[in-house]
Amino acid sequence: MAEEGEYELIGSTDSTSFLDQASESRSLAMGTLYWYRVRACNAAGCSEPSEPVSGYAGYPPAPTGVQASDGAYPDKIVVSWDPVPGVTGYQVYRDTAENGTYNTFVGETASASIEDTRVSAGIRYWYRVRACNGWGCSPLSERDSGCIEPCPVP
Repeated sequence: MAEEGEYELIGSTDSTSFLDQASESRSLAMGTLYWYRVRACNAAGCSEPSEPVSGYAGYPPAPTGVQASDGAYPDKIVVSWDPVPGVTGYQVYRDTAENGTYNTFVGETASASIEDTRVSAGIRYWYRVRACNGWGCSPLSERDSGCIEPCPVP
């Protein structure tokens, strides 16, 4: 559902919070962004809907737009990606092979970029990123490569 789309009643609560869960009649797709609006009700009726807010079903989706710098810095590779709304942080992994295992952990960050200073000149490094929230982390993103001059041909 999009922010401006049609909203359906999914439940009610006497509390100030609500846990949206899958049921026999309604499924939730892991990593999908859902939009919510709230109405306060009493015996006199219900308020107008609140402004829309969003949340993911479980863990967030993998980041997109991953880019690693190619020879732009003499001592590091800067990896950046498109921010994923509502995440608590990102985990960045690398490999020296495009189709490698990506077991080398570069680090964690709350921002949509990281500097990898544990790299050597003349080696092409491949990077993938996970977005994380309180439910867990996304699958690994698509990959991009970066290097410190002299950069080998990919």
